[in-house]
Amino acid sequence: MDINSITESNRAAWNQALIYHRQGRGNSLQTGFENPDFTTFDRDCDIMLANRISSLNLTGKSIAQLPCNNGRELLSLMKFGASSAVGFDISDAAIAEAKQLAKIAKLNASFERINILEIGADYNACFDFIFISEGSLQWFPDLGKYLRWFQGFLR
Repeated sequence: MDINSITESNRAAWNQALIYHRQGRGNSLQTGFENPDFTTFDRDCDIMLANRISSLNLTGKSIAQLPCNNGRELLSLMKFGASSAVGFDISDAAIAEAKQLAKIAKLNASFERINILEIGADYNACFDFIFISEGSLQWFPDLGKYLRWFQGFLR
């Protein structure tokens, strides 16, 4: 199977999975992001992450997340003071929900549906901080290529 077929199968699978994710959580994210203090980093397992991020001083910074799923983490990261954010993900369904959540949260975040390894040079030197969650790493067959790919996006 060629890489394009694998990528398209992955996109279709994530679009399907998002249906079940939404069914399981209902409107909890939509309701949550109506509150300006809401964050998805409030679970016990996220305390270390939240503490580390708060020490980075994201105030006024431009941030990105690769991949971002439905944007919940990126929008939560913005609560640490970032002025703008861009999330990238392969799933149409995830990006649609991310855009909805950003609108509800009234945050300056945009989202692009794209294969992460196809993000163009127009994003070179655009971001002060790039967030990659541990849950995304297993989706990239060549981790070294993945990590080198976005280095140019940092200022």
